Amino acid sequence: DKSKRFSEEYSLPGIAISDAHRIEDAGRASIEFDSQLLNPINEELLLKSLRSIIKSSSFKNIEGYENIFDWLSWVSKFKIGTLFNRRE
Repeated sequence: DKSKRFSEEYSLPGIAISDAHRIEDAGRASIEFDSQLLNPINEELLLKSLRSIIKSSSFKNIEGYENIFDWLSWVSKFKIGTLFNRRE
């Protein structure tokens, strides 16, 4: 919330991210933009075009939380995956 207020106060583009430290706090966050604004020819041009999208605020933040059923599905898959990986 502090970062969001800071970016708004100083008219800076703010990118939505999920910074959960506990599994029950996990949310969804991403940015949405016109894919034609990206230049995927090579890594340098891709990053340059992504920076341009961000600097010009040509994106929309998507923020929120999963509904309870999707969240429970995600948590169960995560828990099973971590248990399986510990055995290897």
